[in-house]
Amino acid sequence: MNRLQVFSLPLLILACSCSISQEKLGKLPDQKYYNELRDEFPKDFTTHFPDTVYNPIFALINNKDSSLNNVGFVLIESDVDSERIKKIEKTFGNNFQYHVKYSFDNSFVVNRFKNISATNIDSLKLAAPVFFDVSKYSKSYPIPNFRDYFFSDNPQLQIDETFEIYVLDSKNGNLYPKFVSKKDIQMPEPWENGYSKGIAISKKKKIVAYWGIMW
Repeated sequence: MNRLQVFSLPLLILACSCSISQEKLGKLPDQKYYNELRDEFPKDFTTHFPDTVYNPIFALINNKDSSLNNVGFVLIESDVDSERIKKIEKTFGNNFQYHVKYSFDNSFVVNRFKNISATNIDSLKLAAPVFFDVSKYSKSYPIPNFRDYFFSDNPQLQIDETFEIYVLDSKNGNLYPKFVSKKDIQMPEPWENGYSKGIAISKKKKIVAYWGIMW
């Protein structure tokens, strides 16, 4: 089951692969709730996430269903002041695997051709020509599909060209026994399974996104 929590308004959205329901919240979730969601994943998968949640939180995704190759924990914080952004950049600015200005077309995007309505990965009918040329991304590393899968129906939550992308670590293969996935038909060899974690920063929008994904 996918669980998508959007906290910019007092609204909790529980997003399943087959339906969407809504429940009103009287207040933002507390620190304990955030910690519980984060701790459902391996510690080395979420070490770059903040220990303290700052308001207002824009959105939080907690998805542990490995059947669709989209396990992930994603936190997006909005209205982040410039001093915090500087501290984040200082923390991770010299400790990354890959850094690039975001561009969907030029990024190695996990599940590039997938959208939120795809409920069965085996049902995706993809002709060979749509698979991207792997050599084009030989010097880059995988990042989430923020455009078409995460937050596809809310432009405010999408990563755009104002963001700097920092892939902190990524590896191929099934590395976490709790979240073993079958080979992802949308990903080329040797990335048919793998994981990626990192952050995306937009000084213009004052937004910081943290991600950890497995497929």
